[in-house]
Amino acid sequence: MISIFRKLRRRWFADGRFSRYLLYAMGEVFLVVVGILIAVQINNWNEQRKFDKETSSILRRVAQDLIQDTMEVSISIEAYSFREEYFANVIDEKVERSDYTSNPIYPSLIVTMVPFTIDKMGYTQLLEHKSNSDVNVDSLVNKVSSFYNAFNVAIDESLQRIGDDVFNNFNYWKGNTDWFWSFIENKPIESWYNYVLNETDYKNRVAFHKTLVIGNHLEILKQFKAGATQLLNDIEKRIN
Repeated sequence: MISIFRKLRRRWFADGRFSRYLLYAMGEVFLVVVGILIAVQINNWNEQRKFDKETSSILRRVAQDLIQDTMEVSISIEAYSFREEYFANVIDEKVERSDYTSNPIYPSLIVTMVPFTIDKMGYTQLLEHKSNSDVNVDSLVNKVSSFYNAFNVAIDESLQRIGDDVFNNFNYWKGNTDWFWSFIENKPIESWYNYVLNETDYKNRVAFHKTLVIGNHLEILKQFKAGATQLLNDIEKRIN
């Protein structure tokens, strides 16, 4: 077609028909523009295919992380759920001296924690993948990002509050009791038994720690597990 336009251009110039040449020029420009648009579209299509392929590979890594995380968070959920009854027993004054001597959970109830850290390797790769590309990101990638953004903060902050409370309990006992050394050495003296069985300060600390652990952290972990399970199903549908 371009060769036809060239022949017409030579003939129209020879005949002095400038208006026809102008029409030819417009047609030639149109062909060039169309060609550029087609080339850009093909390039965009290729870039999108490359991006989608890399995205699927990273999503497989995210899926592996979620599988591991759901197993680990299940352990934390079970551990904290198991403690709920112990918190209630202390607050309701259903615990006796023999319980503290025979069951190690009671003495350690508000000075231990069950850590859980989200595996962020796949998520980090996904963030880098997104930031290094101008290609459109699909809804699943955005869903993964939103999930991790929310729970990274929620779990870290919740664990920080629990850890701070554990430290505060230790620190207060260290400076204000005569039995702290015996507690640390696992050789409790009579004044320690009197504290855990009769002192309001201890029950207050147990009630506060229960709020942090059972009322807040445990619920966040359950929500994380449910969300991770759903997200894993969505990813598996995509990559399979």
